[in-house]
Amino acid sequence: MIPEDNTANLECSPERIELLKKRISGWLRQSRYRSRKSGVEVNIEFEDVVKIYDDSAYKCAYCGSLADSPDHPFPIKERGACVPANVLPCCNNCRNLKKGHNIIQFYQEGHITEELLVALVKKMVRRKGGDKIKAHIKECWTPESS
Repeated sequence: MIPEDNTANLECSPERIELLKKRISGWLRQSRYRSRKSGVEVNIEFEDVVKIYDDSAYKCAYCGSLADSPDHPFPIKERGACVPANVLPCCNNCRNLKKGHNIIQFYQEGHITEELLVALVKKMVRRKGGDKIKAHIKECWTPESS
């Protein structure tokens, strides 16, 4: 489980925001390239990702610490679409823990709570491309039998 720290007072400085915007730009170029190469849908703009970061106050969606780079909760290698609904801000620690797995596997490994998983998925499906996320969840989620 990712340790919950007191992140309420963390603020992102204007300098860090500019650095993150440069990282977002590079990440977006790379994601678009990998998506096209893999035949995965691409429908995302720089402004979409910046808005996601603004909405999250530049904090990691998984643990609440300051975000370092965007993350695809459903990776391109698993045919996750490159759309705003499939983007969350992420810190390096959570990125390393996630190891390229999807958000459901991240939950199943005990790194995030069920409540956080549900809240993140609800937030994701409300964004542009949310229908792609719903379809992807149906493909990769296997509920545990009772």
